[in-house]
Amino acid sequence: MAKSEQQKQRKLAKKKSRERDNRKLVAQRQQQMSSLFGQMTAGASGTLDGCYIAEACHNGTGIGAVVVV
Repeated sequence: MAKSEQQKQRKLAKKKSRERDNRKLVAQRQQQMSSLFGQMTAGASGTLDGCYIAEACHNGTGIGAVVVV
């Protein structure tokens, strides 16, 4: 096998390895997002844009909607 052929084979093996690692990463992310815990973990890594609390929470009942953006 010529040296250039060996280089081609190494380059191809490296590319296949990267593609395999990428497929594994995508599969992990999809599996993580299928559970509520995974979704909460992914959401916690982002930034908090706002938090809105309904007036019903302040009128004494303590029950109302909270929206986190």
